[in-house]
Amino acid sequence: MGLNNKRKLILRTSVLEYYFANVKTPYTDSWVQFLGNGFNGVSGYMLHKPDQDGHRDICEINVIPPLRSGMSLKDAMQRLLSHPVLTELLSGSDLIKKMGCKWTCWSPIAEPAKNRVIITGDSASFQEVENQGAIMCGFRAAKAVAAEERGENGFEEYNRFWQESFEFNDPEVLKDTWKGFILRFLGKENIDYIIGLADGMFLDGYINHFKSGNTIFKFIKSQMSRIEKELPELADKIRDFDKFKVEDNIIGKI
Repeated sequence: MGLNNKRKLILRTSVLEYYFANVKTPYTDSWVQFLGNGFNGVSGYMLHKPDQDGHRDICEINVIPPLRSGMSLKDAMQRLLSHPVLTELLSGSDLIKKMGCKWTCWSPIAEPAKNRVIITGDSASFQEVENQGAIMCGFRAAKAVAAEERGENGFEEYNRFWQESFEFNDPEVLKDTWKGFILRFLGKENIDYIIGLADGMFLDGYINHFKSGNTIFKFIKSQMSRIEKELPELADKIRDFDKFKVEDNIIGKI
């Protein structure tokens, strides 16, 4: 059918996550990020998860080795968990699950309903259609098929729903998303400096992961006059990152 012909590989990486129960953290509803490879040479995050299987106060720990370091995820996780910040946060908790996978992101299919087939959920894109979005895609796909059986344009309506509902279809949104990765490339000292610039300020949080990169980068750019005076080399890195184009950094075709 040719639905995959124009898709391109955006990202391919390995993922390792540990789940801990009985975590006593003051950040119960927060996405806690460990940035800058200052955690025994690695970075990562901690995310609160729903209670399950009789376990309560569950947190997911994800680890990110340094780029092109060749470090195994298992080694990186042990480094992260042995850092004093993590040992304190996880004191008295219980490791209940380990999960890992190879995570691949392809560019979205522009029109996933074609001929007599609908490609639904994350088989047609990524992120927004992996959980709640996947359920909605299944619901709308069923409605589309029923409409076609009645002689209506159900597939056309499904493609309209797909294009209007998910932000990954907007190249500018993807560009903004990518800007959040700047914090992974600056190193511990520069990250400490940037966070210090926000001392005494109240910055709005964010729920939408597609907006997080732009939120972070917008604050950094608001401080550029000061950064240029105090750390001109950091200012140059920020300007270079602002020129980032997703289409120039995708891995390639399927």
